Amino acid sequence: MREQLNHHNKFSGQALGGGLAVVLAGFILTLIIFWQVRQSELAAFHIRFERDTAMHTELLKKRLDGCLLVVKTIGRFFYVTEQVSAQDFSAFTRPFVAGQVELRALTWVPRVLRSDRARFEAEGRTTIGPDFHIYERDPGGRNIPAGEREAVYPVFYLEPFGKGILPVVGFDMGSDPERLAALERARDTAQPSAIGLLNLAGMRHVPGFVIYVPVYRQGMPIATIDQRREALKGFGLAAFRADLLLAMAMRHRELHGVDVKLLDLSAPPEKHLFHRWVSRLSARDSWFSNLFPVPQTSLQKFSFAGREWGMEFTANPDYLERNYPLAYWLLLPGGGLLTCLLGLYLWTILSQRQRMERLVFERTADLLESEERFRVLVERAPEAIVVFDVDSNLFVDVNANAERLFACPRDELLRSGPERFYPPAQPDTLPVADSIQEHSARTLAGEEMTLVRAIRNAVGQDLLCEVRLVRLPSGGRRLIRGSYIDITERKRAEEALRKSEGKLRAVMNIPSCAIIVQDRNGIVTDGNTTLAKRFGKNIDEIRGCCIWDLLPADVLETRKAIAEEVFRTGRPVRFEDERAGMWNDHTLFPIMDDAGDVLNIAISSIDITERKQAEAERKRLEAQLRQSQKMEAIGTLAGGIAHDFNNILSAVFGYTQLALDDPGVNQVIREYLEEILKSAKRARDLVKQILTVSRQSEQEMIPFEITPVIEESTRLIRASLPANIIIKQKISDQQPVILGDPTQIHQVLINLCTNAAHAMQESGGVLEIRLNEFSLDIDSAARYINLQPGPYLKLSVSDTGHGMESKIIDRIFDPFFTTKEIGKGTGMGLAIVHGIVMRHGGAINVYSEPGQGATFNILLPILKDQAEFCHDDDAVAPTGMENILLVDDEPELVDVGQKILGQLGYHVTAMTNGLTALEAFREHPDQFDLLITDMAMPNITGDKLAGEIMTIRPDFPIILCTGFSESVNEEKAKQIGIRGFIMKPIDTNNLARLIRRVLGQ
Repeated sequence: MREQLNHHNKFSGQALGGGLAVVLAGFILTLIIFWQVRQSELAAFHIRFERDTAMHTELLKKRLDGCLLVVKTIGRFFYVTEQVSAQDFSAFTRPFVAGQVELRALTWVPRVLRSDRARFEAEGRTTIGPDFHIYERDPGGRNIPAGEREAVYPVFYLEPFGKGILPVVGFDMGSDPERLAALERARDTAQPSAIGLLNLAGMRHVPGFVIYVPVYRQGMPIATIDQRREALKGFGLAAFRADLLLAMAMRHRELHGVDVKLLDLSAPPEKHLFHRWVSRLSARDSWFSNLFPVPQTSLQKFSFAGREWGMEFTANPDYLERNYPLAYWLLLPGGGLLTCLLGLYLWTILSQRQRMERLVFERTADLLESEERFRVLVERAPEAIVVFDVDSNLFVDVNANAERLFACPRDELLRSGPERFYPPAQPDTLPVADSIQEHSARTLAGEEMTLVRAIRNAVGQDLLCEVRLVRLPSGGRRLIRGSYIDITERKRAEEALRKSEGKLRAVMNIPSCAIIVQDRNGIVTDGNTTLAKRFGKNIDEIRGCCIWDLLPADVLETRKAIAEEVFRTGRPVRFEDERAGMWNDHTLFPIMDDAGDVLNIAISSIDITERKQAEAERKRLEAQLRQSQKMEAIGTLAGGIAHDFNNILSAVFGYTQLALDDPGVNQVIREYLEEILKSAKRARDLVKQILTVSRQSEQEMIPFEITPVIEESTRLIRASLPANIIIKQKISDQQPVILGDPTQIHQVLINLCTNAAHAMQESGGVLEIRLNEFSLDIDSAARYINLQPGPYLKLSVSDTGHGMESKIIDRIFDPFFTTKEIGKGTGMGLAIVHGIVMRHGGAINVYSEPGQGATFNILLPILKDQAEFCHDDDAVAPTGMENILLVDDEPELVDVGQKILGQLGYHVTAMTNGLTALEAFREHPDQFDLLITDMAMPNITGDKLAGEIMTIRPDFPIILCTGFSESVNEEKAKQIGIRGFIMKPIDTNNLARLIRRVLGQ
């Protein structure tokens, strides 16, 4: 019993040991299989993770390449375009700004040398805004004027303009060391350069980066660093948001549970982190996460714009739960004996699985790459692409261009079909539904269709599109791919071309204009019937002939030279000629190819005989109207101040003469007094010159300096301007002499300044007068009909008023044309200005834009042989011993007159009140031999005082003095019996001679 029990126990122990051994062997084998499967799954997981990170890194790299392409395009735009306005820049960059969400701003940053800085800031205040200036930031972050440097790099054009980034305009990029280093790196390498982590203007805590692309001047060599520095024109600049850039790269097949860091590896280690993109599934820890390995991390590096970048991907437990396999844990409960039998099978299966999975991975990678290539092709395609499900009558896929074409977001498009965007009226006049069904059926049958359809997008805009329909293989679904190309502008251009051709045909048949087209050899390629009639032939007979055989011999060489100049320069030439009493206006226009080479010349010839006759008549009328126009231009200004000004000059003349006659004055003081007297005479002559404008006599052409005329005209016009108009003068230090009429030049200035003041009378502004020498070369002289190359004076009058439109500028010099209200202008002011300038052998032009003021530029030829003129006023003044009654309301003039007359030997009774003088004369009429009286006095005027005295003594000699008076002149004074008339300021010699002449009568 005990042996059986022991045997049983031994057998049981063996069985148990054997069972345990089998179980242990099976468990060990299971663990081995488990470990191998785990390693295989982990390797596959690593491959998938590396594949996903590499793919998203490539997507980011492509987005960056797209950003760089935008900046290079802006740089190319400024490379091929010499002058770019703010409107041109805005129109060119708007599509880029609207098409790339990560793009924050596009900017043009020119290089401005120290010598050009003032001109550049002035241009910026005109183009960008009145507050434009170049500035930098001090350590406190405040904006201060940029320091003086050899060159500055200000932000000039900016798009989009506003949205919180306007203060950037004018900021000097070169004031920041990091930005300056990037600019110089781009300049010297001729390659794009980027700077990393910075907060974008107008957006706090939003990281971004900036790309600079150097722009060199077209045609200059850039092979060496020195050549690049010399040829540098400026930089195209784009600012991008790192958060949106990273979000766009991660949008395609988002890695759920993976956090991404965008790293700037070129920056110091503490600034490597550029931006972090956090998965929408946040990381979390649980008992379940203990089954996963350590979180995966992958660093993908790449180079871009001269810097090293990196993307660091970190998988958190959410990603592992979604992607890491857990099926192999089921192997542990299936241990034991079956583990041993199934182990080899599982090993084989797992090995095959690993091979198959790798093969699937490779095929999947190829498929994903192919799918991505297709997606990039679709997204970057220039046309709008949609995929249409015929059965559901809905779009199942669209690209970005389709969103823009239909003006509808992607989500809304995928809930719509083509019927929504097809208006009832179509080019083929078919109903919308029947048309779509018919086209779908034909496309599904294998026919590739191309048709023109009118669509109406979500904002109600009607567009004309060329549509291409192709069937897509898709298993059991019936899908059609539609490609839409907007041809609205093309159709409009075709219609405009058709209308233009019609207009060209109409122009070619203008009866008054002969038109001919010739090639370089003078062969006529086209012309109109008017031309043929001039030569007495029909147009078919002229085509193919040589134009030189049809022209008179005396003009042949001249015409050939003009045609050769147009072929050589590519600029139009206009000239006039006269034959047999008939005038013709000829204009030669170059006809160029796309490369800018002149192929042919179009010549228009217009009969202007009637216009020339009208011009001659107009000149005759101008001569008749000059007097009235002078009075209108400056009569009001001169009359208002001439009397008081001449009174002042009379005191200056008198006291200076008295001082000179004093024998006790030393020689130095005498020289000073003589200079004062010369200046006073100059002022007197200038007042006379201004007052001459209102007289009826033609002035002879004399050599004179124009600068005093400008200065005196400015003083006169300033008295009539409101306080909100500022006058500025920029006159060259040189004083060249011109041959002309000072009075007429004075009239030109008064008319131009008056017009400028009228343009600024509501809101005020700046009236600027500039005078400088200007040399006209052959090419510049060709722009003017009557000017020859040589030295000229350039006189410019500018205002900051409301400006003028081009249609007004075209007529501004026409007689009787005016934009003023009825009764406020005759329309002859600028016509007379034009006539005066032409009579002086000069030219005048005007530049103006609405809201930008106006500038009139006058060119006057400089006199080659300049001469100086002087006047002899040194004759000895005659004297006398008679009794003179002197009357003037100005005490200083009475005082100086009494002293001067006393030195001449006369006995003088001086009074400042006309009524008092009249009473004194009535009491003692025989006591006085002569009356000298001022015209403008209170209580009683000089002419009335003279009339009262002549009622007492009809033959009494009287001299009437005046600074200026519209009511009396020398002729009127003689009519009322006054024997002498003299204008202030009064010269002592002239007065002495007049007294003796009057007393002698």
